[in-house]
Amino acid sequence: MKKRKGLPHAVVLNSASAGLATVRGIAEAGISVTAIAFYSVEPVHFSRFCKTITLSELKNDQPGLLNWLIAYSKKFELPPVLIPTSDKQALFIAKYSDLLSKSYRIWSNSLQKLEGIINKDQLQHLSQRSHIPTIPCIAEPNEAELQQWLVANKAPFIMKPNYEGTTKSALKVKNETFLSEDDLLNYVEFHGTSGTVIQRLLKGGDGNIYDCYGLACRDSKLQSLSTHRRWRQLNPDVGSTTYGEIPASNDAEFEARLIELTRVLVEASGFNGIFGVEWLHDPQTDELFIIDFNARPFSSIGHLHSCGVNLPLLAYYDLIEQRGPNELYSAVATHKFWVDVIRDFWSFGAKRKSNLITTRQWLISILGCRCCAYWRWYDPLPGTYRMLKFTQLLVGISVKKISYSLKRLIKKT
Repeated sequence: MKKRKGLPHAVVLNSASAGLATVRGIAEAGISVTAIAFYSVEPVHFSRFCKTITLSELKNDQPGLLNWLIAYSKKFELPPVLIPTSDKQALFIAKYSDLLSKSYRIWSNSLQKLEGIINKDQLQHLSQRSHIPTIPCIAEPNEAELQQWLVANKAPFIMKPNYEGTTKSALKVKNETFLSEDDLLNYVEFHGTSGTVIQRLLKGGDGNIYDCYGLACRDSKLQSLSTHRRWRQLNPDVGSTTYGEIPASNDAEFEARLIELTRVLVEASGFNGIFGVEWLHDPQTDELFIIDFNARPFSSIGHLHSCGVNLPLLAYYDLIEQRGPNELYSAVATHKFWVDVIRDFWSFGAKRKSNLITTRQWLISILGCRCCAYWRWYDPLPGTYRMLKFTQLLVGISVKKISYSLKRLIKKT
């Protein structure tokens, strides 16, 4: 990989597969990249495409991280590019944009603007103003407000944090589902609703969740809109993608509708940067409902890159206010399936228990994939490391089960 001189350094605030794929997308063009990891187990530590610095002590210390980043930027002759890969990081950059913009090249999203799309309650209001179909929801209700809302909205329900990484929510998982009003009320009685949004859970789930990915440039132009279908998620039906497909559909009319709704929403938001907008398709009414707005690189951005659309590199050139190679702007996504093998293994396990998939069907789907979340033949160590950690976990679980069975057998004898 030949380094290109005269181009600014890139600093990527790393978050799982989104961070690694963002690093690869930029570094493959010969641009120097530093990945900031907040956990020592991040596979990005083993990538040959970047220098990785671990700042685990600063993951919840925003002033400390701000000071570190400003000091680090002084190592470079040109102001580096700074790219977040999680909601928490995007909000951090927007919060301190006045200070960071003096040291880094960042997008011009204000904190208020960003909260208006990352916060699910505020996104609901923006969508309604833009005449985009929304799912009935209520944000942080007290007991009386929730009881009143339940009169018009029947089970099942889903509870989500207002945005990824919020510390106000008591939720232990990304999304929590409730099959009855009593289940929801019992949970709220013990844990409250702080930092959460409660929605009706419409029919759909795996296979009916779609995304539209793209880049909103600094001049407000929308660049390279592409579609994606979530065939499996973790948790099933309500989680993040573990097995997906790009493009989402061979139905040109459906694809055009998905792209147009996304265009309307992104333009109304005034957002700049990489985004992924999540939609639910109701198979009974054929209507598309807004679910979420990811105002940063998404977990399957490496999938899109493997399909021929390099959003991280497009974003880099946008931030340095230069035009990249012409083929970057004319790229159209080719068809491929993608898998995050380890997380998909757990998704498969949950679906198999419910008789929703057989082992044969799962294996055939995996063999049909042409790209993986962490594995690349030209950068093999991150995927290898992650698989070794997974194997270690499985061996540990097996040893515990065997030990438990032996203890029970000894007691009986």
